[in-house]
Amino acid sequence: MKSAPSSRPTSPDLDDGDATSPRIIKVSFRKGGDKAFYAVLKRSLQGKLWESGGIGFRSQMPDASLPSEHSAGGRSGITGILRTVETSAQGQQEGMLDALQDLEALMIKAKDMVRLAAELNEKLTAVSAVPDAQLLSSSIAPPEPEEATFIRSSLSQLGLQMSNAPVTLDMMKDEKRWIEQLAKELAQVLQGSMHPNQNGSSGGMMRRRGVIASDEVWGGWNRARGVALIPPSTFLLVLPQLPLFTEPSIQARTFASGLSVLHTPLFTHASFSARLSGLLALTGPRTTTQVAEEEGITLGLASEMIAAVEADGHICRDDDASAIAGGREVRWWTNIFVGYTWDGQT
Repeated sequence: MKSAPSSRPTSPDLDDGDATSPRIIKVSFRKGGDKAFYAVLKRSLQGKLWESGGIGFRSQMPDASLPSEHSAGGRSGITGILRTVETSAQGQQEGMLDALQDLEALMIKAKDMVRLAAELNEKLTAVSAVPDAQLLSSSIAPPEPEEATFIRSSLSQLGLQMSNAPVTLDMMKDEKRWIEQLAKELAQVLQGSMHPNQNGSSGGMMRRRGVIASDEVWGGWNRARGVALIPPSTFLLVLPQLPLFTEPSIQARTFASGLSVLHTPLFTHASFSARLSGLLALTGPRTTTQVAEEEGITLGLASEMIAAVEADGHICRDDDASAIAGGREVRWWTNIFVGYTWDGQT
């Protein structure tokens, strides 16, 4: 089936002015092509593009202001469908580009809002601070001004309330300075403020814990920042600088299994080894669970630390699981065989 040439004039319609008269089109397939036509017609009917307004139909009365080719050809048939799809795709692409531009502008404004909130919070803290002399002379601190309370509550509802703005790379001139500032920020997250808040808590993750897993610290730090999250690679660069900004010093340690932790001087390898050896010498054998309860640490962490002491030869294990009637938990003893020379006699 071939379409009529474009030069052929439009056939006159005697009932064109009557809106109630039915419109009929007759199609003949003298040289085949009926199957392809019915396939296209079926897809068009199943798509129901007329319900979504995708296809533009010719009006009942043609507009004289439109070009003659448009009024004659219209947007009917396969060409009209393809043109409609192309126009819709172009409109969606333009809308997506506009949305992305709006999103970029919103992200830029969000950074400005966070920075403004931090500066405003610092100014409110400075204005509301009471001199040390007044604190010594009066046991009751004066109430915060109503305006400051309103501003702080508004920042809190917007999720912008913070004691200090999170440090980002664009705030620093060089990467070394940025790493140092990140170490100071992490030190505050771990040990908290030197001055407790109204509830009597400083809010540090390690204020009452001597050892903590590194992945827990990384997750807690990012939750505290809220924006400009720190990737693991940057977190590992900050850890060596951490002892310079913490008191007592907090250092990183990696066990033989690959477990990485942060610990205070109380949980260094030498301190824990001496403490465990003294415990076993005074109380006798102890299980891993009992050692974990004594130190106030998790069972998995206790197993890692005890294994490191065992590797040094300071303690030895009594593994009942290897015995005939075993099955109990491993017990740890002080290694009395250290320095002992066997003469071969039983």
